Amino acid sequence: MTYHYIFDLFGTLVINPGRYTLTKTLFPEVDHQELRLFLRHDFSSIDNCLTEIEKRFNLTINTQRRNCILQTINQGIARATLFPHAREVLSKLHNHSKIGLLSNNDNLMEPIIDKLGLRGYFDAIILSHQVGVLKPDDEIYLRCVDRLNVKINDVVMIGDDLEKDVEKPMRLGMHGLLFDPYERQPDYKHRITSLRDLLDYSF
Repeated sequence: MTYHYIFDLFGTLVINPGRYTLTKTLFPEVDHQELRLFLRHDFSSIDNCLTEIEKRFNLTINTQRRNCILQTINQGIARATLFPHAREVLSKLHNHSKIGLLSNNDNLMEPIIDKLGLRGYFDAIILSHQVGVLKPDDEIYLRCVDRLNVKINDVVMIGDDLEKDVEKPMRLGMHGLLFDPYERQPDYKHRITSLRDLLDYSF
């Protein structure tokens, strides 16, 4: 049987760049939860995102601070790295399966996808800030499956969040597989600790 795959991004393919800590550090005067929700909107660029943050939270970001923020964000993007075997696994799966990317993302971190050269591996990319829906809302998973044009029970979702990436997809009819590289859920049945394990995993 041929399975098709949907991957989470941060904590699954990309080692988490600490984006939530980053936004808290860059905008200490703003409520962190409100800022995270605001960043789920789609902006035309990082610079435009900063302009909209100024308007929404009544901030004045002078040129020096803006340049410092942009530099810090770009440094975070530059440091982003893939988990071991990520590229190898995506390449091998893409030979015989359709692959989707599904992420609760924001404009500040989206450039990491291109920096790491990941777009070409995916037949569908669904990012929450572009569609206006977050995991674990049913709609965002179903959109990805629809974009892949496959049957939902032929899909495997892989991610590091047990509820959002594994159990919720399973309730919708997919297979769910926990990526657990730090061995935090040793007793969970449906898990892998290396992305390479996915190539030989049986459901």
